[in-house]
Amino acid sequence: MFEKDEGRKRLRVLVTGANGFVGLAVAKLCQQEGMQVSPTGRTAQNSDDLQSYFTADVTVTDSLSPALSNVDAVVHAA
Repeated sequence: MFEKDEGRKRLRVLVTGANGFVGLAVAKLCQQEGMQVSPTGRTAQNSDDLQSYFTADVTVTDSLSPALSNVDAVVHAA
């Protein structure tokens, strides 16, 4: 789907709602495309395929701060 350039650093993407149907699918697709994924959700992780899962509530700004500290992009799927 995306062109891969081995000379570039991996894109770091935060995906909100990664424990839901759409968010999980987006997170897995990003991971398959070689991106470093930081999945987030209000409840425990829904898939063992995703690592570095953050429990956060998008309606509570401070809960996202640790997850946002080192990402290049955000996909809001919550």
